[in-house]
Amino acid sequence: MTSLVVYDAVRARVEAEWTRTPVEWPNEPVTLLPEGTPGFDGCWIALEFDGRLFGQSSIGAPDDQRWDEDGTIWAHVLAPVGSGERLMRGHAVAFIDLFRGQEIGAIEFQDCEIGPGGADEDGCWWRISARIDFTRQT
Repeated sequence: MTSLVVYDAVRARVEAEWTRTPVEWPNEPVTLLPEGTPGFDGCWIALEFDGRLFGQSSIGAPDDQRWDEDGTIWAHVLAPVGSGERLMRGHAVAFIDLFRGQEIGAIEFQDCEIGPGGADEDGCWWRISARIDFTRQT
């Protein structure tokens, strides 16, 4: 589970800078715009957070120890099946670019990857997942 520090920092950046698609936050409803709404292309992003709290990164006196948090932000770009991947991949790259090589406080965003596409379990939505790895030094 990702710490609140990372979750809040990511959420603040996304809410301040991401305008291309609606965003679905974990365990919160997403509001999709009706088809034909100007600026809405049918895609949205669902976010997941995967973290490893906390790995010891130093050895020393109790006051000198450092515990790092490592994790992954998953940004799943979703669109109706049959609508093509090109636009979805563009959204995935643009979302990664919000974080790639960036630092927010003690959080450093590192490796990123875009996976292959595929239909979800019910066959209605196509998903492309983007992975953004991070480390937070504490």
